[in-house]
Amino acid sequence: MLKKRLNILIIIIVGFFLAIDFAWYTKSLEQLRQQNLQRQSIIFLNLKVETTRLLDKLMYSYEEEKEALLQTHQRVYDYLKNRPNPTELSLDEIYKLINDGHKAKPYDIYITDKNFVIKNSTFKKDLGLDLSFAKDIFLADYKEKRIGISTPIYETADKTFFSYTDSFLNNKDGKGNILQISYHYKNTEKSLENIKKIFAKFPSIKEHKCYTKSTQNQAYEIILKEYKSYKLDIKEIYQGIKQGEVISKKLKNKELYVEHILQDGKKYAALYTVQQASLFNDNTKVLHYLLLDESEFEENVNNLNIAILLIVFIGILVIIFFAYFIKKILINPILKLQSSIQHKEPCADVTFLTRDDELGQLFRYYNHYFEQISNSMSAKDELIQDKNRFVHNAIHEINTPLSVISTNNSLRDLTQGENEYSINITSAVKTLKNTMDDLNFSMHNKQMTDAVEVIDLTKFLQERVDYFQSIAASSGICLKVSQLESCLVKITEIELTRWIDNNLSNAIKYSFVDSDVDIELKLENDLYCLSFTNRGQKIEDVDKIFQRFHREDNVHGGFGIGLNIVQSICNKYDIKIVTRSKENINTFSYFIKCHTKVTS
Repeated sequence: MLKKRLNILIIIIVGFFLAIDFAWYTKSLEQLRQQNLQRQSIIFLNLKVETTRLLDKLMYSYEEEKEALLQTHQRVYDYLKNRPNPTELSLDEIYKLINDGHKAKPYDIYITDKNFVIKNSTFKKDLGLDLSFAKDIFLADYKEKRIGISTPIYETADKTFFSYTDSFLNNKDGKGNILQISYHYKNTEKSLENIKKIFAKFPSIKEHKCYTKSTQNQAYEIILKEYKSYKLDIKEIYQGIKQGEVISKKLKNKELYVEHILQDGKKYAALYTVQQASLFNDNTKVLHYLLLDESEFEENVNNLNIAILLIVFIGILVIIFFAYFIKKILINPILKLQSSIQHKEPCADVTFLTRDDELGQLFRYYNHYFEQISNSMSAKDELIQDKNRFVHNAIHEINTPLSVISTNNSLRDLTQGENEYSINITSAVKTLKNTMDDLNFSMHNKQMTDAVEVIDLTKFLQERVDYFQSIAASSGICLKVSQLESCLVKITEIELTRWIDNNLSNAIKYSFVDSDVDIELKLENDLYCLSFTNRGQKIEDVDKIFQRFHREDNVHGGFGIGLNIVQSICNKYDIKIVTRSKENINTFSYFIKCHTKVTS
């Protein structure tokens, strides 16, 4: 029967082991995916933040310079409009005029022939540049009778940003000279360098592209990963525009698009996102494209697959060996040991006691400790008595110097008068005395023989409040007795003292500095209600605070027995406890039903 059950147990263990392996594998795989996604997100976020910061800076400058750039364009246009052969004119005079007062000479002039190729320019590097890719933009601006103006565009040849205006100097059948004025933005080198550092930090970045696209313009690529030292030709410009339009379509009605692609036998994650830069006022959007090598992630997944297979194989071998060991070696010894334990007797079987292996040692240890435990049971009462004697002596030893301190402090007050230090000494002595009284009561309450007597609760309560006034004052706390109705209680004086003192001590200890503690004794529905209300931190668990040694706040000290003593006294005299804590106001209410009103 035992072997059959063991076989069932082994099957269950194997199933449980496989289930745990599967759960671990699933969780580990998900963790790898999350880590990979987190890493990708960090890379993407770094690039987006730096790129957006750069573009926001540019757009701020753009908004500041746009009107001046349009006025500069109009000024150049008025200068050139009536002059023949604008592609052959000297532009030196007008160039000096528009840059007059600008130390960095940010403005340049470009004039194309009728085929949109720049033939005349103050920026010589762009001579011969074909602008036919922007023909539709030029014609749209002409049709709307406006001067076209672009948001900042990155120029690879100069590794900086420009804005361009455009208009026809003359136009016939969609052909004519195009006039462009550019504005060169300054102070972008640091931002570009920060983006460069991100690529160096994350070698898994295969490719990154950023495009700006407005409702009026095509998507223009801002080349950030590699700063080319040559000027883009028309094919590269067209290719960049085309890629920008593809990304724009992928992100239609989406803020983020992710796809996994395979290139040259490697897996990559392609991330696309679109955002509205905070300073773009003309619906211009920023498109991001990031291609990340996922080789490291794939390698981690393969390693995980190999690890799980090894774990399953080794685990099943261990379980099989364990089953064999249990069946052949452990079953009988365990049953024998179990029988000895159940009958609470030592093992007398020499077969097991003389074995030279761990089980033999186990049986010998069992017999040895069985004998020790039997002997130690008789010593248990003596140890408890020793502990009680120690605590009793400690209380006595502490109370003696406490009395000396209190007496001498009182004599000092009589001779030299009270001051801040003597008040604090009095408060500390009373607080410690209250703690010692709690310990003494906790030890001896079961052996107490004090007789129950009739005590004037009103008078007694006032006396205890007066006693604690100095303790409260040392913390800036005021004890306020707002209402005391006459009442007699039948209780021992020591129990009444512990009940009231622990509530007052607890209220003071957990009150905010410079706050009030309200004490009331009034009649409510034929029951007398004694309540203590303080302003302090909210009590998180009102059901646990009366448990022995429970402390919600470890800062204020104490042993956690005061409220437990209060509860034991209330249970003894059938006193109902109601605790409320709300909005930093804590109230402990005690309803007394077995006492008599004082008669005059």
